[in-house]
Amino acid sequence: MSLTLVSLAALSLWTLNKEVAAPTPPVDALALARQDEAPKWKGSLDVGASQTVGNSDLSNFSVGFKTTRETEQDRIGFHLQWNYASKDRLEDVTGDGGSVLQRKLKGDVQYDYFLSEQSYVLANLAGTHDFKAEIELRVTGGLGYGYQFRDDDEWKVSAEAGLSYFDEEFFDGTETDYLAARFAYDVLWTYSERWEFGHTGEILPALESRDDDPAKNEVGGDEENYDVTASMVTHARANLTESMFGQFQWILDWDHTPSVGNRQADHLFLLSVGWSY
Repeated sequence: MSLTLVSLAALSLWTLNKEVAAPTPPVDALALARQDEAPKWKGSLDVGASQTVGNSDLSNFSVGFKTTRETEQDRIGFHLQWNYASKDRLEDVTGDGGSVLQRKLKGDVQYDYFLSEQSYVLANLAGTHDFKAEIELRVTGGLGYGYQFRDDDEWKVSAEAGLSYFDEEFFDGTETDYLAARFAYDVLWTYSERWEFGHTGEILPALESRDDDPAKNEVGGDEENYDVTASMVTHARANLTESMFGQFQWILDWDHTPSVGNRQADHLFLLSVGWSY
C-alpha cells in the first residue's frame, strides 16, 4: 500500500514537471511592441451630390479626401477637393445644349518635422485648377515654421509662417509668378463625441509689386499692386456612427487680381456625407 502511494506520488511529480518544462513558442516582444506603435494613416472621405430635373437640369457633385500619418518625429498629410457643376440643357447662343458651370480641383501635400512637441519645420506643395476662375493651373510650394498651441482631445490650434513660390497660368495664356510670404492657421474644436467644428485659413501675399494690368484683372488703375491670394475653410461635422458623419462646409477663395470678368471672392457651400478611418 505504501509502495503504491509512493509510486503514484512520483508519477504525479514527473507529469507535472513535464508540463511545466514543456517548451512554449518563442514570442518576439519587441516586434509586437513595434507593431502596436507603427504609425497608421487617419483621415476621411466625403461626397456630396444634387440633381435638379425639369425646367432646368442642374447637376452638382463634390468629393473631399484627406489623410494624415503622424509619428513622434514627423507628420505627413494629403488633401484633395473636387467640385463639379453643370447645366445640362442650357439654351445659349452657341447652341451646344449644355454648359459646365464649375470644375475645380485642388490638392496639397505637407511634410512636418518636429523640433519639439509643439514646434516643427515644414515643406508643402499645392496645386489648383479652377474652370470658373479661368485658372488653368496654380502651383505653390515652399518652406516654413509651425507651432502647435494646443494639441489634445478637445482643441487643436496651430499657426504657420514661411515663404512660397507662386506660379499661376490662366486660360488665355497669361502667366504670373513671384515669391510670396505664407501665413496659415488651423483650429479644430471637438465639442463632444458627436460634434466637431473647424476653421482653417491661408494667405499668400506677394513680396514684390508689379504694375497693375486692367486687362488681366478688375482692380484697374495705374498704381503698383501686390498680388494676394487667400483661402478659408469652415466646417461643422456631426458623427452619425463610429465611422460615418454628416458635414457642412463653407469654402472661401479670394484672389486680389482675378481674370477679367471674375470677382475677387468665390464662395462654395457644401453639404456632404462621409466616412472616417
